[in-house]
Amino acid sequence: MYKKFFLTLNNELEIEFDLIDNGISQLWAQEIVNDYPLYETERFYGWPNTEKNIDYYINELNNCIDKLPYDIKKIDRYNQEYLNYLHRYFETLRGPHDIGTDVYNNSTELEKSIVDRFNVLIHETEHYLRHNNSPELVCTYSNRPRHLLSIEHYDLFTFKWEYGTVYINYCEVGKTILDVFKDRDELVENIKPLEHYSSDFMIKFGLTTLESVYQYRLIQVNKFIKEQGFNFKHNSLGYIPVARLSKHVSVDTISKHQKVTKTCIK
Repeated sequence: MYKKFFLTLNNELEIEFDLIDNGISQLWAQEIVNDYPLYETERFYGWPNTEKNIDYYINELNNCIDKLPYDIKKIDRYNQEYLNYLHRYFETLRGPHDIGTDVYNNSTELEKSIVDRFNVLIHETEHYLRHNNSPELVCTYSNRPRHLLSIEHYDLFTFKWEYGTVYINYCEVGKTILDVFKDRDELVENIKPLEHYSSDFMIKFGLTTLESVYQYRLIQVNKFIKEQGFNFKHNSLGYIPVARLSKHVSVDTISKHQKVTKTCIK
């Protein structure tokens, strides 16, 4: 049985986590053990003392738009409504995870990488606009498989975030119910609750959510689901936790090492 997860940043800082005994952490750990090549290693959202301000995101998004041979309108100032438009465009362009679209499938590898980068930037910008003082990081792997969640795993979803906790990351093409709710997104066409898990993960380093705040938000989200008439088999609200910090590491310490260079399970 695996017990520890280790994350190395910039080949300098190693952070240790304890695996949570919850019925899926061992499955996730086995995916990490498979040692797939690291893919996205610099997805650090909302960290202090970085160049990633609103002007940075405007420039990066426009750079992607300039490089893509598609008709996407540009604007010099972003808000959530415009980001909803961009996300809908990405979904239409990209298509389902395992199928794609004719346009995406016939694009060059460079164009595909720009499309994928475009999506990441949309989510980073949304995070910046929503809660810039709530740091997190996301790490993904190349050519990693996805596996269907089992029925018992759906009880593990939560959005009662805890500082220093590792969660299985979203690995679908679409938008979660929780994100549609937070973004008040009336343009989205592909609402896709999480049905798979992979080695990809995210780690929250913002303030731990108070129980009272979580319960209030849960009431609001469930009210929204009822009003929208959603009828998914599983709502998958939030993400599934799989590991927690073994020893506290500060945001200031991590913010100086913003690249994942190694992951390890023991």
